[in-house]
Amino acid sequence: MFKSIALACGLASGLAFTAIFPSVADAATALTTLPDINAALKSGASVNSVVDLTKCTSATDPKKAGTMQGGLRISAFLIRPDQSLSFSDDHFTLTTKDKKPIYQFLRYQVKPDNSATFSMTTMEMPEMRPMGDVVTYNCKVGEGLQFFEQ
Repeated sequence: MFKSIALACGLASGLAFTAIFPSVADAATALTTLPDINAALKSGASVNSVVDLTKCTSATDPKKAGTMQGGLRISAFLIRPDQSLSFSDDHFTLTTKDKKPIYQFLRYQVKPDNSATFSMTTMEMPEMRPMGDVVTYNCKVGEGLQFFEQ
């Protein structure tokens, strides 16, 4: 009887631990090819994208790497007939220096050869007037742009 109670307590605490701390089985799975990324998105899986611009090159100055890193959960996407993938994000934020409101539009394009383009358009608020040039980086899937299925 004591073994049954101990087993039940152990099982209950194990379930509680698993609920609080997800197991390794719940860890994200890296998606390293465009067919895998597209299949996960089309199946309705939750797919996260992480960009590391330090591993990408500027489209205007190929010797210049970026400095920022970021990520998002892909909520809307478009797969073209050639199987290339496009998705985007937009948000309001404040400028670093003078804390003025701006709007940023981020666009991601992934091509069948696993090359990718990240671009950022910044707009002044409230006029929604372009602010500076569009910033564009070229990345590779699995390096500067990674995908994870949760």
